[in-house]
Amino acid sequence: MDGHILSLDQKDGFELGSSGIVHKPYLWPDTIISMDLTRVGQTGGPNLERIRNLGAKRAGLDIVAAGGIRDIDDLIDLKANGVNHALVATALHNGKLRRSDLERLC
Repeated sequence: MDGHILSLDQKDGFELGSSGIVHKPYLWPDTIISMDLTRVGQTGGPNLERIRNLGAKRAGLDIVAAGGIRDIDDLIDLKANGVNHALVATALHNGKLRRSDLERLC
């Protein structure tokens, strides 16, 4: 890891941010956050299609998933898609994701 993390944010299917950075993977650090703001606090699941698309743009990319993660099954799906990190809050707050679930993944 190069010490920097870039959050590539999307809302309602539209990429946010300036200068089309989402289309310039050569400018990205080694770690990015795939943040789908439409899904934050919701229970629709993570945006796996977007995560796969971002991962295909640059080899060796470390992706942090954010937005829509409901439970342990979503974390397992993310791991199966090459995602080793996730930002979770709602699933922890509502009890759908527990410490024992997280220990199971480790």
